[in-house]
Amino acid sequence: MTVELVVRDDLCTRPAILHGSAIMAFADTFGAAGNILNLPECAWTTTIESKTNLIGSAPLG
Repeated sequence: MTVELVVRDDLCTRPAILHGSAIMAFADTFGAAGNILNLPECAWTTTIESKTNLIGSAPLG
């Protein structure tokens, strides 16, 4: 699965840098989707811990 997030103004802090929580919510959502799609029928999972270390910024656009 490949997903992309367009860095829009409504997801940015100031000055026009993608907010870390937007990145984490995006990663968590699609990580869960990929996980569920690959589980056997009637199986389930949960997140024990989730941590993000940001090493750079994503500018608007």
